[in-house]
Amino acid sequence: MIRLHKVIAVVSFAMISMVASPSWADGSVYAGLGGANLTDLGSSGLFGLGGQFGARYDLTEYWAAFADIGGSYHFEKVESEELTLPAQIVSHVSAGVRYNLDVFTYVPWASLALAGYLDTPTTSEGSTNVNAGLKVGLGVDWRLDRFWSVGLYADIHALLTNLDVFPVYSQFGLNLTHHFRF
Repeated sequence: MIRLHKVIAVVSFAMISMVASPSWADGSVYAGLGGANLTDLGSSGLFGLGGQFGARYDLTEYWAAFADIGGSYHFEKVESEELTLPAQIVSHVSAGVRYNLDVFTYVPWASLALAGYLDTPTTSEGSTNVNAGLKVGLGVDWRLDRFWSVGLYADIHALLTNLDVFPVYSQFGLNLTHHFRF
């Protein structure tokens, strides 16, 4: 099983490597807010609010490496008199690659990343689970100018370990990105 501290160390190293580049390069930092759903829990999932923060290093106009952290809070849900789904807190760290499908004013993109997850039920009888998985993302950014863009994103998280907790997790929302050259 992958330990969370190892995942955090890899993501931290990736983010530091992006900033410590010896030559000029384009990079960006981004933050997003939106919704999230533990899709396989209950009859229609367990909805919640989520967000993410990350950094991206542009390798070319089309390819970029990124690392981010994110999380979500999923509200308690009563399925029936016998079944109540407790609230859940899910956090993740991920590192991967992004491909821009176009590079003009509107920039549609797709991404793929390795991710580590912490899943913490808010009830006292629940235990924290550490999982590994993949994150697939789609989105579009609208470049307002050289330094700023706003966009929409949707991520599907597929866990590869401990599938009895929740095998699929989705997150979607709006993001704000600051672009810079270093």
